[in-house]
Amino acid sequence: ARERYTALIERAERPVDRVHYRFELASVLSQADRHDEAIALLRDALMDTGGEADLEWDSRLRLAEALRGAEDMEAEIEVLEGLRDAEGVPPRVLGQALVALAEAHVRPGPRAPLHGEGLRRGARPRA
Repeated sequence: ARERYTALIERAERPVDRVHYRFELASVLSQADRHDEAIALLRDALMDTGGEADLEWDSRLRLAEALRGAEDMEAEIEVLEGLRDAEGVPPRVLGQALVALAEAHVRPGPRAPLHGEGLRRGARPRA
């Protein structure tokens, strides 16, 4: 499957097609517990969004999900907080990011401290 998707990515002329092929391959890799490879693909997808906001938001959500699968909670939280704090994030994406951020903070294991006043959009750590 990897070879077929790689060929599709290389032949795709439009960034949106390359990004979607990367999404699909990253999903296959994550299901096979190959999270590092999925994360690399999703980082590439994020760089290849061509300024298309919807693709960027979806890429960030999928990256956070892959980081969760890799048990890299600190990086997952960083991506989700970036979505929480960004301007112009659609409500659907913001809602998904906030739910995932809340789940990350209650999941067992080492994690970054809950900043400031928690999950409120734009919350910053107190001095």
